[in-house]
Amino acid sequence: MKLHSAEKFLLLAQHPEKGRFLIPGLHVNYGMAGALLLDLLLEGNAEIKDNRLVLNDRKRSSDPIVSETSMLVQQFKNPRSIRTTINKIYRKSGKFKSLLLKRMAVNGYIRIEEKSFWGFIRYKRHY
Repeated sequence: MKLHSAEKFLLLAQHPEKGRFLIPGLHVNYGMAGALLLDLLLEGNAEIKDNRLVLNDRKRSSDPIVSETSMLVQQFKNPRSIRTTINKIYRKSGKFKSLLLKRMAVNGYIRIEEKSFWGFIRYKRHY
């Protein structure tokens, strides 16, 4: 199976033994937003004209994450700058990150473990 740019980015940002990211969360989220936008551009669903992101009137993507990214961009009435678009995607980055990590775990690229602190504070580690 072919990995998308966002999945490759998350794999590169992983610490191999500690089960967390090597870089701070803000950088992970903005980098993932940029990678999702890159996936949208590489599939041909959008293009850049005059430093603005313009969606093409093509069919929807088979990948649900890329199609949801294009739905976020479609909410703009006029073409917006790349910076504005990345900020819009960044606001939903937690949802996208959890979906990507779950999909990579199902495909066998990473392993997700649920742990607890003092028995009631739950958190996840991804190796």
